[in-house]
Amino acid sequence: MNAIIGMSELLLDTPLSAQQADYLQTVLSSSMSLMGIINDVLDFSKIEAGRLELEAYPIDLREWLGDSVKTLAIRAHSKSLELACHVDPAVPKSVRGDGMRLRQVAINLLGNAIKFTDEGEVLLDVTVEESYEDRLLLHFRVRDTGVGIPKEHQARIFDAFEQADMSTTRKFGGTGLGLAISSRLVKMMGGRMWVESEPGHGSTFHFLAEFGVCETSEKAPARRMTAVLDGLRVLIVDDNETNRDILAEMCKNWGLNPVSAADAAEALQKIRNLDPCKDPFELAIIDAGMPDIDGFSLVESIHGETDFAGPVIMMLSSPDRQEELARCQEVGVRTYLIKPIKQSDLMDAIVTVLDLSIVREVAQVAQPPEQTRSLNILLAEDSLANQKLAIGLLSRWGHQVTVANNGREAINRLSEKNFDVILMDIQMPELDGISATAEIRELQADGKVPLCPIIAMTAHAMKGDRERCIEAGMDDYVSKPIRPPELSKALTRAVEHYPQRDENEPTSEPPAAPASAATAPQELFNWTNFLETVLNDPRLAKDVVNGYLAETPQLMTQLEQSTRQRNSELATRMAHTLKGSLRTFDSPLESSAKTLEAAAKDGDWETVASVLPEFSNQMEQLESQLRDKLQQLANPRG
Repeated sequence: MNAIIGMSELLLDTPLSAQQADYLQTVLSSSMSLMGIINDVLDFSKIEAGRLELEAYPIDLREWLGDSVKTLAIRAHSKSLELACHVDPAVPKSVRGDGMRLRQVAINLLGNAIKFTDEGEVLLDVTVEESYEDRLLLHFRVRDTGVGIPKEHQARIFDAFEQADMSTTRKFGGTGLGLAISSRLVKMMGGRMWVESEPGHGSTFHFLAEFGVCETSEKAPARRMTAVLDGLRVLIVDDNETNRDILAEMCKNWGLNPVSAADAAEALQKIRNLDPCKDPFELAIIDAGMPDIDGFSLVESIHGETDFAGPVIMMLSSPDRQEELARCQEVGVRTYLIKPIKQSDLMDAIVTVLDLSIVREVAQVAQPPEQTRSLNILLAEDSLANQKLAIGLLSRWGHQVTVANNGREAINRLSEKNFDVILMDIQMPELDGISATAEIRELQADGKVPLCPIIAMTAHAMKGDRERCIEAGMDDYVSKPIRPPELSKALTRAVEHYPQRDENEPTSEPPAAPASAATAPQELFNWTNFLETVLNDPRLAKDVVNGYLAETPQLMTQLEQSTRQRNSELATRMAHTLKGSLRTFDSPLESSAKTLEAAAKDGDWETVASVLPEFSNQMEQLESQLRDKLQQLANPRG
């Protein structure tokens, strides 16, 4: 069994078609199921003999349980069941315990719930039962809307080789050991297990388990994750009330302002009831599989019948339904999530669709990853603000960075010096990342420039993007927002198979530290929130401000010229770029930039003409305030 599982996992890491990967995943999951039965028998024998010992190590409960629930998603989807996981905000982010055994219990209870439920939902819910200085007792509930268990059978279902009904074994299979093992494991965790059930009304399996408190444990994200998310209005559309409540709670914990709708009609009404100029929805999270009007039709109606212009995150029930993925692209959905939704996945999706391409894990950034040597990196990125952020991160790790503003410039840089790695943004003006990579690989094949790895960076998260980058000749792929651990691993992987450059070769100079920065009037920007965005790094803050001041005058000139020339495409692009820069500073001018972007896109030059003069004046004021801020930082006592 170990050989079958191991070889299946190795095969899954090789290039496969979607269908081959699906078949192989079925082989792997079936093998794991059989291994589970074998392990059940072995575990029960160990427990009975008193030879099973629990371990204790830090567990990220939300990630651990979220991953556990996701392993059963396909099984639930095949029965059209909603499967969800809710961890109360009062539960700490990390606890100490035996994560593998906790997962074993959770999967057993969830698997049983799915097995005996034909319609409705299955929910895993976690709350704090009791809390002490060094430990806490957590209460886990697995609730289903299934067949239920008669009162007379409830007492013996936790006995070995017992099930509620002998016909159950014939219909569903199983050893009858799952609940017996789970109840004994829970007892070893300092808790107990019981069930509440009524035939025809579903069941709720409860268990209490004791965990140690981690020294670094924090309450799950009760503070906002990024300053720019604070107060942002989000529309959540899902016909399942449990899912709506869970998503709304996650959003509230990050400082967002969620509004829920149970169907397409209610969603459209809520959008129409809001003034798009004063209090608009900035984001929509929509379930694809709703009755009557599905999520895709709703998106088309929203775009065609309302003023909503924000991005949409689509929630799909299965990653393997190609028609749903194709429809995401057809209706303009940039990002999708597969149910059940993990908290971390939702945050990544929100940051991606709002173009917040910043490094968010402050704690992880503070600890530079282990690198064997300093790398000479070519960064091809057109956004000046993103350049500064990337340089700040890579410089902390001891790397030297040379910047190219587009694909053509990146190719020219390669003729000037050698690089260990190229970080290539996919969407750039003049020459995009895919085309630039193709030209670079041709030059390398002709021996005109040395070989080096190319890592793609993209804010797109649609299925097939990675394959497209690899086919273009790239070595690896990281999604925006870039996470330090993922980027570090990608850099390590990339240089492993390439020769080390000659240390005597000239290298690019590290980016010069710009003039300093500090406190100023905050009418047109929020310095506190901006510092959170740049990881509370004063030097990086100064760098980003200087980048903004260098880039913005040209953007404004191009916006004004394109407006006079009625160049809709260029005006839209300039307004969009300015909007992203203003969002970095949490500036109220972002809404004006957004209005200009929408008007330019529609060719509504009357609106552009009415908004642009005041916007230009305010942009000059913002520039003056930021320069004052830099001056105050440079002379803190002046």
